[in-house]
Amino acid sequence: MGPAMEAVLRGMAAKLTPMAIAFQHLVRKADGVTEIAGTGIRVCTLHALYEMGDAPERMADGYHLPLAAVLEALPPTLMRSRRPIGPIWLRNRA
Repeated sequence: MGPAMEAVLRGMAAKLTPMAIAFQHLVRKADGVTEIAGTGIRVCTLHALYEMGDAPERMADGYHLPLAAVLEALPPTLMRSRRPIGPIWLRNRA
């Protein structure tokens, strides 16, 4: 990359402003742990349950949480990464 392109990129970066994301259900504690507000339920716990195959609706019911709180804790990238479980997937494992 030449000096002219670097100057353009520096100019573009200078115009960018940080984006703050406001969460309705999530809070970050002083120790850096993120949890569902007022519950003590850690986001990492919900991530682990989701990775093990638990559905967001079931987590919400089991922890007596609004579904919106569980969905807020599960980033879209995590939700797209789970492999489908079912007869087709099981047949293809062999």
